[in-house]
Amino acid sequence: MHTVANKPKELVVIKNAHHNFTEDGKQEELYAATVRWFKKFS
Repeated sequence: MHTVANKPKELVVIKNAHHNFTEDGKQEELYAATVRWFKKFS
């Protein structure tokens, strides 16, 4: 998916997170990374 996405793009790996981000604190890390991306590219 990353290779076919248009720019700007950024691959972020959230360590020890499963695909649904249900582990403690992982959704918050996902949201923080998303906000950083929008601030960086908008």
